[in-house]
Amino acid sequence: MIKLYVYFYRKIFWINLILSVVLATAGPGLEIPFHVAFPLIFMTAGYGMTALGVSFMERRTTYMYYNKGTSSFKLYGTAFGINVLVTALLTGGILIWTW
Repeated sequence: MIKLYVYFYRKIFWINLILSVVLATAGPGLEIPFHVAFPLIFMTAGYGMTALGVSFMERRTTYMYYNKGTSSFKLYGTAFGINVLVTALLTGGILIWTW
C-alpha cells in the first residue's frame, strides 16, 4: 500500500520542488534568506498549490486510488506526511551545505 502513496507523491514532488525554488528565490528581495524561505514554502504553499493542481489536472485517475481502497483524505494526508519528511531531509541538507 505504501507504493501507492509514493507513486502519488512522486507526481507532486517535482512540481513542488520547482515551484518552491522559484518562490523562494523571490525571498531575498523580501529580506528572507533562501535557507529559511525554501523549507517553509516547500512544506506549505508549494505542497498546497501542487496538490490542488494535480487534483484538478488528474481528476479521472483518482479512481485508481479508490479501487485500491484509499480515500482522497488519506491519500493527500499521507502525501503531506511524506512531504514533511522530505522537507526535513532537504532542510538538513541545505543547513549542512550553507554551514
